[in-house]
Parts: sequence; C-alpha cells; structure tokens
Amino acid sequence: LTVFECCFLGTYEKYGFNPFVLKVETNNMPLYQMGAASSATNSVTKTVAASTTMVTIVEANPDRKMLSILNSTNRSLYLDFDNDVQTNAFAVEVKPNVFYEMNVGFAGEVKGIWAAGATGSCKVVEFF
Repeated sequence: LTVFECCFLGTYEKYGFNPFVLKVETNNMPLYQMGAASSATNSVTKTVAASTTMVTIVEANPDRKMLSILNSTNRSLYLDFDNDVQTNAFAVEVKPNVFYEMNVGFAGEVKGIWAAGATGSCKVVEFF
C-alpha cells in the first residue's frame, strides 16, 4: 500500500477554509499517464497452473500492447518482470480471484510464483 499526501494550505489563505490533507492510496496498481488508446488487434489466451516454484507466466514479446492476468487460485500470485521472483521478493502481488492488467507496453518476460498451498491456475490474455 502506497500513500501520497498533499496539503492544501493555500485554500485556507484564499477562502478561509481549514487546511486539510488529501491522501491518495494505491494498492498494487501501477500509476501512469494515460496515452493513446491501445492499437492491439490480436490476442492469445493461455492458462498457467499454480506452482510454488518460479514459472514463466508469459515469454518476452516485443509486439505486446497489453497483458491481463486473472488469478483463479486460493492463494496470492507474486509477479516480477524480467527478474526472478520469490514470495518475499516480487513486483506485484495478485490476490486470489483478482484481475491484474498491465497496459503500459511492457514487452519483457513475466515470471510468477504462488504462495504455499495454492491450487488452481491463472488465465493470461496477451494483446498484440
């Protein structure tokens, strides 16, 4: 969980309001500046079985525009990008039955590992 805080003191001076703090919370969602709409015209869908050892979720693909992952297991899926992943060293945690979408044009390999006791699989859709 990441928290960004901004204090609006200028509002108090100009309008006589009490100063306040605005908190914006993010939870495993990348922040980015929205660009042009994706130009993806094709997709590939696959299923990756849950594993407590590192697996490749998707290979590198220079044509990738977007990637969607649905963790349909009973445990968290931990992801990393172009790096080895462990349950205590990861870039993104995808909770059970949660959808993760990456639409920032990352073309590298995505690796994953599930928490102990995981059963089920994840559905991966790669758009290009």
